[in-house]
Amino acid sequence: MKKISVQNVVFSKTNTWSEIMDIFIRIAKENPTQAEAVFNKYVEFLSYKYPDKNKQQIVKDASANIGYLVGYYNVKTRNLLYSVYKMISHPMFGRNY
Repeated sequence: MKKISVQNVVFSKTNTWSEIMDIFIRIAKENPTQAEAVFNKYVEFLSYKYPDKNKQQIVKDASANIGYLVGYYNVKTRNLLYSVYKMISHPMFGRNY
């Protein structure tokens, strides 16, 4: 399998949450220096999907979306994601659970 990079990441309306998380996990494992760029690409996608929201709210929503989903993963994966994606946080529990 080809190593993932921000250039070949595509977010679309047809992505499932599982597919979105697979992207975030693969970047964290294979190319962590591109984590911020992938998060920003996700924010751009949400900006396109929700044009009536301002950028600040979209960044907050993106952090909460991914942070919430991280809670469904095992401790090892959750710690990896939180260590690589400094900008994400669970919307209720933060990063300390």
